[in-house]
Amino acid sequence: MANILYITESASPSASDDNFISFLESNGNTVDTLVYSAYATGGDTNYDFSWTSHELKVSRLAGNDLLNSLKPIIYVPGANSIELGFSASQGQTAVDEDSFTVADTNNPLSAGLPNGDTVFFSPLAPKIKSYRPGNYAASANVAFHHTTGFGDEACALYINQGDLLYDGVTTAPGLRINALGGVTTLITAYNANGVAHLLACVALASGQAASPKLVGTLTPWDTQTPAANLTGIKYSVRSDLQTSDNQVLSGTTTTNASGQFTIEDAALSALTTYYVTFENAGGTVFATHKLTTE
Repeated sequence: MANILYITESASPSASDDNFISFLESNGNTVDTLVYSAYATGGDTNYDFSWTSHELKVSRLAGNDLLNSLKPIIYVPGANSIELGFSASQGQTAVDEDSFTVADTNNPLSAGLPNGDTVFFSPLAPKIKSYRPGNYAASANVAFHHTTGFGDEACALYINQGDLLYDGVTTAPGLRINALGGVTTLITAYNANGVAHLLACVALASGQAASPKLVGTLTPWDTQTPAANLTGIKYSVRSDLQTSDNQVLSGTTTTNASGQFTIEDAALSALTTYYVTFENAGGTVFATHKLTTE
């Protein structure tokens, strides 16, 4: 997984920061901490990206060498989106809200969630920072909008390396990601959708953005017993079973001790139903599964 430099407000991470750090580590990442004032040019050279604490106060990053880093930066909104070039000083609004509308299902930060309103938080007043229409960088790739009362204000987005920041002149030195969160947010406030979004941010920042995947348990039609610890099982993924020329993907997979398999590939589409046919080494078809990508 990722090797992360976590930028803190003070030399000793707060309880909230420790909460986020534990979350990142529990998902297979390694995390080192550094107080913002101690960052010097190249301080993140050996890391995949930096994650800035949501507790960083206004303008803590103004003039900080971190702003010029060529590495990606994930920002959980506090007050530094201005310094990171996402918006103008008058472009932000703090909003208490727990549900958001998917703006783009193909945006990697939307974590494969479908169009519509989706709840991300328990009702703990997370104070999500949003960007008023016309007050965020034109190059921004918006994943979510606020759901109620705020029009199409964006509240999760990213800007690719080399794209223009809000001023229309400066380019982003590296990938910049605005994650869904806020100044009072604890990791425990995120539900499964919110966690999926945060992990999608990590995947994008570390260059490991997940492809859609098909997950299931291989059970031969004749026994219906999970086929455990099989290797080299051939599969064919089709969009339907009515024609012979609709194959989307083929390859081989293995099963674990519980008979589970995973097929992950960019050729698949998110939240799409496929028919997966499996063959044994002798070419005998022995299972077909109807599955929807995660």
